[in-house]
Amino acid sequence: MRYLIVAFLLFSSCAVHAGFYAGAQIGQDFTIYAERDGFPSTKLDGLSVSGFSNGVYGGYRFSGEKYFWGAEINFTRSQASFSDKTSGPQGGERYRLSMGDGHGVAFVWGGSLGGADLYGRFGWQITELSASFSEPGSSEKESFDMGGVRIGLGSELPLSERLRLRLDWSYTIYQEEEYDDYVTFDVQQSLFMAGLTFRI
Repeated sequence: MRYLIVAFLLFSSCAVHAGFYAGAQIGQDFTIYAERDGFPSTKLDGLSVSGFSNGVYGGYRFSGEKYFWGAEINFTRSQASFSDKTSGPQGGERYRLSMGDGHGVAFVWGGSLGGADLYGRFGWQITELSASFSEPGSSEKESFDMGGVRIGLGSELPLSERLRLRLDWSYTIYQEEEYDDYVTFDVQQSLFMAGLTFRI
């Protein structure tokens, strides 16, 4: 009970910033692919891949006496990918899955605790998924945009009056997408990012 009272007092006593902000971030993308049918001779259920990710973001915050809320947009580029091949008498099959550019919008809300801003997010994210398959004599490649609900948590720590260090985690559940009429992808994406936020 004592810790709850201390936390409440810290929230109550901290000034909350309002206005425009923008920033850039880098981090790691952990993506899980699952599919219903699959490439010939290939099983991808529960496949987990990871890769470097980077992006920019910006938004506007409104503030109350103790808390803030607002809207934020982001543009992200992911390099998470997976490729493999199977052996066969005529050279086997090759396939590749990769995430690409994404953008989204989210509602952000939170408060200040001991000088740090703590926040949550809820929004909609659109990200490109590329899938390719080849075998001797033929090849296929398709890219499509997936849309999904994104949730997340994060904090911003003060470096100066206008500059903040951001630590951010988000999780996105994308809508199912069909590839070449026989593969249906279910994709879930986790991003762990660190960035710098500049208050305008």
